[in-house]
Amino acid sequence: MKLISMTEFILQQNEIRKQYEYPFEVNDKTIEFAKVVLKYAKFLRQPLSLGMFVPVDEDGNVLEEPKRWQDYLEAPESFDGNSEWHEFYKYEIAQEKVLFEGVKTIIKENFFFIEEKDGSWLRVLKKDTVAIVEDLLKISGVELTPSALKQIGL
Repeated sequence: MKLISMTEFILQQNEIRKQYEYPFEVNDKTIEFAKVVLKYAKFLRQPLSLGMFVPVDEDGNVLEEPKRWQDYLEAPESFDGNSEWHEFYKYEIAQEKVLFEGVKTIIKENFFFIEEKDGSWLRVLKKDTVAIVEDLLKISGVELTPSALKQIGL
């Protein structure tokens, strides 16, 4: 699913809800509609952080993809007890926290920058963010990861 505005999201979810409801009837689908719309609104208001774009450690430092990562993905059970397992696990957990794909980012000193549609860059502080998820609507090609969809409730 692409990142879309709150208005588009509400209208889209309302069309889905209408399929299951008679006019003016409150039912499970109406309640589900209200919950998912509220979750999306909260999702759009989150402060941006570097870990939403790339895997980072607990201190916010970017994690490099481990050597043999592809081997691990193909046969994770073969790495049980291996000295590399902890590194794979740590990277996998950090990767699951990534919420956006299709976004070009640059990290420089205390900032990370996100490229906007017009080629300019949105500056975001690494630790104390100055932008929220909704600001990403200015950027084309932003895709939500399965982790983001789970957070929204879709």
